[in-house]
Amino acid sequence: WVTTLMFLPDVGLAGTIIAAASNGHVCVVSFEQRRVFHYYIQHRLSVKSLAWCGRQNNMLASAGLDRDIHLWRPVAIRNGRPILAGTLTGHGAGVTSLVFHEKRDVLFSLDSHCVTLVWDLSSRTCVTKLSPLTQNPFDISGRTKIIMVNQQTRHLITATNHLKFWGVRALDLRDLSEKFVHHSSEIILALYNDVFDLVVTGDKKGLISLWNIKTGAQIFKFYCEEVQETFGPPVMSAASFCISQRRLILGWNQGTVQVYNFSNGTILRNLMTDSAVKVTAVGQYEFQRSREVHRYFTAALEDGLLL
Repeated sequence: WVTTLMFLPDVGLAGTIIAAASNGHVCVVSFEQRRVFHYYIQHRLSVKSLAWCGRQNNMLASAGLDRDIHLWRPVAIRNGRPILAGTLTGHGAGVTSLVFHEKRDVLFSLDSHCVTLVWDLSSRTCVTKLSPLTQNPFDISGRTKIIMVNQQTRHLITATNHLKFWGVRALDLRDLSEKFVHHSSEIILALYNDVFDLVVTGDKKGLISLWNIKTGAQIFKFYCEEVQETFGPPVMSAASFCISQRRLILGWNQGTVQVYNFSNGTILRNLMTDSAVKVTAVGQYEFQRSREVHRYFTAALEDGLLL
């Protein structure tokens, strides 16, 4: 049986449907093509809840009766299966609800024992635990059954037989400076975008950062989707903007070219070459035939081939 459904408008060109089932399988369905992409099958028991962890993380959280929260990317595939990016362990009972707070970058999880855990996704650690106000199973006023986040007022809302509002700032005591994520490996790209007046940097490990050119503040960050390993770990090797400067084109040493909407971290194209040769340059060109304008992505490979 299907236990929960979710629509992800940020994944794919027309969005993606995620369907979880009682056998622990999670199905990724293309909304545009009306077909199943693949299955995520690493849950042992029924999946009860799903949560999209924001454009900055580009991950889906899924959890259920097996108590562990799985973090994975629906469109990152290895050997025909989605890749598990991490696991959050800490619940003593089956997880019944997941909600994500976009502004504070934290994930809330509720289990069947009415315990709510607050997770910092940048460090994959539990920062706060909200235990039920009473252990009496018949006192429903102190045992949370439903949680949600108001993204506008930035409150966590818990429900028993009444509603209670929690200030997330009081639950998550991290300083805002800890939100900054620096490059931990060699920087491969540094591009200035004069359309949005910002600088885009990227390192070997696939961390992309957007910087305010005037203040130097980090505006946005995301990790690239995993590239399948062929001969050693994948390393970013080339980068460029498209003609409109609204898309970021990345080349990898495994012969892969990816196209991103860098304003939200969504991958739009994942192009594979016939050989696992390092991509040395990427770009886009256009030409007009009759009244139609044609645009194509292009890539230069280390062996001299131009695609």
